[in-house]
Amino acid sequence: MKRKLYITFLTVAVILFGLYAFGLIKDKREGEGNSFYKNIANNSQAELKVTGMTCISCVEKIEGALKKVKGTKSPKVSLAKGRAAVFFDPGVTSASSFVEAVNRIGKYHASLIRIKSSDDLLKEEQERIKISKQFAMNIDGKKITNKEFEATLNERLESFRKTGINPYPSVKQRYQMVAEVANSLIVETLIQKEIGGENISASDEEVNAEIEGIKKYYRLNDKGLEDSLKAQGLDLDRLKEEVKKELKIKKYLETKVFPPKTPEPKKNSLYQSWLSDIQDKADIKIYSSEILEALDNDSASSRCGGSCCS
Repeated sequence: MKRKLYITFLTVAVILFGLYAFGLIKDKREGEGNSFYKNIANNSQAELKVTGMTCISCVEKIEGALKKVKGTKSPKVSLAKGRAAVFFDPGVTSASSFVEAVNRIGKYHASLIRIKSSDDLLKEEQERIKISKQFAMNIDGKKITNKEFEATLNERLESFRKTGINPYPSVKQRYQMVAEVANSLIVETLIQKEIGGENISASDEEVNAEIEGIKKYYRLNDKGLEDSLKAQGLDLDRLKEEVKKELKIKKYLETKVFPPKTPEPKKNSLYQSWLSDIQDKADIKIYSSEILEALDNDSASSRCGGSCCS
């Protein structure tokens, strides 16, 4: 059976190394206004960075430890983001109590990122709702409009309709697509910003050689490649553009991130650490309620049964 060529132009780094990227996303939804305002009344919020989590059971253990701290409300732990956010009464407990609670478990390490007062949270939420009418998110200073996000999402939906069995995604599938597009835009934007100041280029010869490799792998001639791209609403120029982008990223990683003769398995962990550092420094704001909900649903679906941390 002849293999089909499926090309995704969003998660460039994932294409290269098979990693799932994540960002610090604020856990607020416009549709949950009443519960949100109830939580922030006279309360503060602590945001923690948590390392050592591997599955949903880890998340449950950490949430359980946070809930035991007096004065705690609505702790939220994200496996994909490696973050925890918890509302608390500053008159009863302090943010350091949550760091200690997680570290006492023994398998994880928590550190405090920031503390927000109730005034900070209220202003932030009101601003989010206002901005969400025009913008979907802000990735370290680069604003993505709702129209831009929808255009990228529609490309993903169109590809799904053309290559999937069912032309219409389920609610769960749409959430997954929204999360994929959001995470991909975050990763690509941060990576491009990081390597933008470097004098890295990819020649037409290198791009063409890479495309020839794609054709060989998928056993495609020129027409077969063109047909496969067309089926996804793409063309050869778009392919060349994305291949050039990938080559630049690969060169940057090989010269700036990976020491000489780094074995392939080691590259994964080095890349993940590098990307995590970039995201820790970045200011990522999500304005769209749909994206917030999709990212939370996507994070909750990362299950392994708990055997890895039992």
